[in-house]
Amino acid sequence: MKTIAKYQSPEEARIALSFLQANGIHAFLPGSETLANFPPLAYGVTGYQLMVPEDEYDKALALLQNPPQADKPEDQ
Repeated sequence: MKTIAKYQSPEEARIALSFLQANGIHAFLPGSETLANFPPLAYGVTGYQLMVPEDEYDKALALLQNPPQADKPEDQ
């Protein structure tokens, strides 16, 4: 497993986690329950570390750096 991003906000971390999982990446947030119960840890050294398998790292990084844009309705 490899850390792909670190977040201070649990909401931001969970959005990124859900986005990667929705795109077929086996991502997870280790220790997120601990951080939720003791928030000062998230603001210290650790933060919320989003991790992915090493063989999915490049795909996950590309998704996070260039998320697909939502379809815009066509002018009528």
